[in-house]
Amino acid sequence: MLQATGRMDEAEAIFTQDLEFRRAIEDRNGEGYELSNLGRIALQRGRLAEAEGFFTASLAIDREVSDRQGEGADLSWLGRIALQRGQLAEAEGFFTAGLAIDREVSDRQGEGVDLSNLGQIALQRGRLAEAEGFFTAGLAIRREVSDRQGEGVVLFTLGQLAKARGDLALAEARYREGLGVLIEVQDGVQIAMALQLLGVFLLQYDRGQDEGRAMLAEAIALWHEMGLSDQEEQAREAARALGYDPK
Repeated sequence: MLQATGRMDEAEAIFTQDLEFRRAIEDRNGEGYELSNLGRIALQRGRLAEAEGFFTASLAIDREVSDRQGEGADLSWLGRIALQRGQLAEAEGFFTAGLAIDREVSDRQGEGVDLSNLGQIALQRGRLAEAEGFFTAGLAIRREVSDRQGEGVVLFTLGQLAKARGDLALAEARYREGLGVLIEVQDGVQIAMALQLLGVFLLQYDRGQDEGRAMLAEAIALWHEMGLSDQEEQAREAARALGYDPK
């Protein structure tokens, strides 16, 4: 998809045009689909309120037209928004509801996504064994359905889990493995995020200062190239907090 390569302005224009067309021909299924696509763009740009509006509207259409798979997906996206806001109980409700629908309609990829997201909630609550169970189950499904992008993301979350347990060697190994997969599938946004997180990790734990700075600089360049100024500034702030002032 265009948004996976960072061409989000182009993707947004296409989705907006398609949305207008779907509405003109009264294609409610298509309208819901394009609203969800626009929600993903807004979410990647950090526009949480805008994204929430798109996904909420799409969810209403899913229920109107009895699109259970779409309903499960939109519940998952709303869960991600709640998770980014730190609303763990609300996020857990969305993911649990989405997971039930995923299993009902045999959406294995959606199931893997929701299991991984529930793992993130458990991790943030400090329930490491529970988090590991969710992540391990999610990773198995990602591999079963050949979702390499999802696999890369889950490997990174397993790195977070290892770091929380104090196993820095395993955390670094998981981070590097996840980054390699994301580079393979050319997901620009996730590559930038992975480079940023790994760069911070290397600097924070003194596991490669030069490499850590280089990764942060590359992440900043990617955020800039994709026009994601908020993420670029967050990466700069993270670097400065660790004594590195990227130009």
